[in-house]
Amino acid sequence: MLNNNKEKVFNIVRPVFPKLEELSIEFSEALLKGNVTNQSKYVIDFENKLADYIGVKHCAVFNNGEQALIAMIHTGQLKGEVITPAYTFCGTTHALVWNNLTPVFVDIDEETWTIDVSKIEEKITPRTSAILAAPLYGNPCNNYELEKIARKNNLKLLYDSASACGSVFDNKKVGSFGDAEIFSFHATKVMTTMEGGAIVTNDKQIYDYVCSLRNFGKNYKDADCDYAGFNGKMTEICALVGLKLIDRLNQFVAHRTTMALEYENALSVLPGIKFQKVQENSISCWLYFQFEIDECITGFNRDILVDKLNKLGIHARKFLYPANHQLSCYKHLHQTQLPITERVAKNSVALPIYSDMEIEEVQYISNKVLELYYAIQKGKEIFK
Repeated sequence: MLNNNKEKVFNIVRPVFPKLEELSIEFSEALLKGNVTNQSKYVIDFENKLADYIGVKHCAVFNNGEQALIAMIHTGQLKGEVITPAYTFCGTTHALVWNNLTPVFVDIDEETWTIDVSKIEEKITPRTSAILAAPLYGNPCNNYELEKIARKNNLKLLYDSASACGSVFDNKKVGSFGDAEIFSFHATKVMTTMEGGAIVTNDKQIYDYVCSLRNFGKNYKDADCDYAGFNGKMTEICALVGLKLIDRLNQFVAHRTTMALEYENALSVLPGIKFQKVQENSISCWLYFQFEIDECITGFNRDILVDKLNKLGIHARKFLYPANHQLSCYKHLHQTQLPITERVAKNSVALPIYSDMEIEEVQYISNKVLELYYAIQKGKEIFK
């Protein structure tokens, strides 16, 4: 019998922020001068530093990742259909719909749980205008194959890399692929600005366009608006938080990778547990540690495990369920032949990983998973 230990609580995220004293001088100066928004000093500094970090020519920051995603998609002047995975955050698909585009869902790879490149070309039609890929929880996609398919079929290649800032594919930073990529800096992300987002690209035309869109469509020459834009600007305080954390991002990612390996080593003894795989020469920033449960082997489903973990104060999650093609707002598309997506969405568990996590915390959570696994299998009473 396991006792419900209420002294230990592990939220699904534990964001790392700079200390207040690290921000106080610069922010006090911004408040004194009144330069707190509209592309002020620290916003520009953050853009330049992020572009250098990724290794791209241009970076435009936004008030959140979804606004950045909507703007990035809009730059392509796309029409018709866009191929995208259904196993991703709903905001990926929503941004397409807000741009009057039809999502065409593709299944995910069995190992990486990112878009299955072998399934893309069979979905291409004369109406297809782009591919919108999504590194899942920071796990990079098969970027070279995506680029080949996009070039061969004359398609735009865009990435909703909301959770992947700091990740690496074949020794290149995620953010440097395709026509453009976006990041989110929401408080749940590995590097946060409290709330915020960014578009990174080597395309000057895309950069100029999104800079105009985020400022109501103004053309920067006069009071005229070339486009029907919106207010997507980042504030100085958010940019300051980003500036204080970006130098620690590689350290965060390395630490989270170590914690993921600790989880995998501890839980690999369990039959019927399958881990998300990171491609060779690549690094995931590990937004969460996810694994899939095979009920045919374990004898129980993931819902039972998640429920028991939450009662123990370990806030495990059933993320991305239902998958996007199963959401009420997209059922009318009748795209249901996504067996791997549906299986992983139904059976996966997300455990917390923090940038400041202690190995002892991973060991504690892993031990609780192990105890619950065997107790559930044996039909033992879990709680008093």
